[in-house]
Amino acid sequence: MGKVLFINDSIYLPGEKAIKRTFFLFEMMRKQGYDVTFLTSDFNHYEKKTRNTEDFYEKYPEYKERVRFIHKRPYKRNISYRRFISCTDSEKKELEWFVENGKEFDAVYISWPTYYLVYHIRKYCDQYNTKLIIDVNDLWPDSLRMVIRNDIIYGLLTKRLQRKTNISFSYADAIVAVSDEYLKKAADENTRAKEHLSVYIGAMLDRFDSGAERLSHTIQKPAGERWITYIGTLGRSYDFDTVICAVKRLKAYDVRFKILGQGPEEKRLRKLAKSMEAPVDFLGFMDYETMAAYLSVSDICVNCIKRRASQSVINKAADYFASGKPVINCGPCREMSELISAYECGVNYEAENIESCVSAVETILADPAKAEEYGIHARRLAEEKFDRVKTHQNIIHMIDRLSS
Repeated sequence: MGKVLFINDSIYLPGEKAIKRTFFLFEMMRKQGYDVTFLTSDFNHYEKKTRNTEDFYEKYPEYKERVRFIHKRPYKRNISYRRFISCTDSEKKELEWFVENGKEFDAVYISWPTYYLVYHIRKYCDQYNTKLIIDVNDLWPDSLRMVIRNDIIYGLLTKRLQRKTNISFSYADAIVAVSDEYLKKAADENTRAKEHLSVYIGAMLDRFDSGAERLSHTIQKPAGERWITYIGTLGRSYDFDTVICAVKRLKAYDVRFKILGQGPEEKRLRKLAKSMEAPVDFLGFMDYETMAAYLSVSDICVNCIKRRASQSVINKAADYFASGKPVINCGPCREMSELISAYECGVNYEAENIESCVSAVETILADPAKAEEYGIHARRLAEEKFDRVKTHQNIIHMIDRLSS
């Protein structure tokens, strides 16, 4: 049983809003008796606030010797020069920490993207005989396609970043990814890794079910009203405009679009919905159990991603499937579309196409028996491929093989 270091400076900690994949793995291993340490930052990326680390240790003394912090410069926008400088600086500090302490560890597990850190840590892993595991959670610079819309300009501006990405992937002793699509892109650049593993981010089904059971009766839903529900960030990658326009045209079904989340697009979307007099409710961020209850009383879950976005099988998909409700899905991710089709748990539609979105909703609402069948299949998919407690144990087995 080896000693394992996790590095990720963009996570939630206990007492904050959620549990991200890397910390979930850390917690699973800690509770199973593994010798694990977590290196993160004192800045909460999601709330854009600096943490009080002393308060954290006081509230959670069990992490005093397990969780280590580096200082990270604050920033306000996800895509900004200030964030780029902040992240590069924090990765340099993480590398310095590893240079000083890395000899203690048999394996280091790093959540990607982290350009500077992975690019420079390989030589120290070789010196310390430490296995390097990369978990591909996102594909940078691919995500910048939403900002840089001209493909030629995008290629010129991101050429250096793409080269560093490919080199970094080649450094891994093992590759984990949140989808088959991401795994293939990383593995294609790597000849040294003996372990390749695709594991969806997944959901905590026991916690989801507990929240749905306890709180669903507290949610007031008018008789006959149909809810299409979205959970997560209100960002530029998501195709909310099409759904808002679609529900405006679905008056015959008494449809409302429920948006659970926050983000930079919220102000614009509120203005759009108001100008159209569309039946849209912005409900803000909710704790996990309340969110689960909302999904459980909804009629349809929507995964709406724009054509140029780089997202693959994203986190919210697990909670959608867990709800046992039909899912309508759009976007460029073939893997997600194929899951919907293979399990017959919803309808795929064309991104940024209002007619296609309306048709997908009508297909489900016009046939209640079929909708119920879709929901049953969605729950089966959640239990087979998205139960985080079960699927993430496979990652732990892989870490164990490498670090022992």
